[in-house]
Amino acid sequence: MAVELTYLCMNHPWRWANNIKQIINNTPTDKISTILNECGEMYLQAFNLSDKQLLHYDFDSMSPEVKEHFKDAFLDANNENKAQYLEDVEKIYSLCRNRANQLNVDISKLPETLGELTK
Repeated sequence: MAVELTYLCMNHPWRWANNIKQIINNTPTDKISTILNECGEMYLQAFNLSDKQLLHYDFDSMSPEVKEHFKDAFLDANNENKAQYLEDVEKIYSLCRNRANQLNVDISKLPETLGELTK
């Protein structure tokens, strides 16, 4: 769970971009690596969510017509949210990497992009 940058725990964290930029720009050198690691953890956690984990409703109690329509719409919306979250965290990670470079923090062992973690 993200501790240093709690915005990572929210849906669509990039809507708080100005707050995030301010926090990252004021983060001391010893904490910047922690934020980068938290970005990676949150990205992987969201990336690995399956459709089954997103379904919290009792679809068996619905009629077949409603069940299929609702389930498809629900999964589409969740997949859009998931994609948006992954994109947002990638932006935050990139911003944080840039700040780490400015502070001369050794990030050579970290991937260039979070997408590399899932390949």
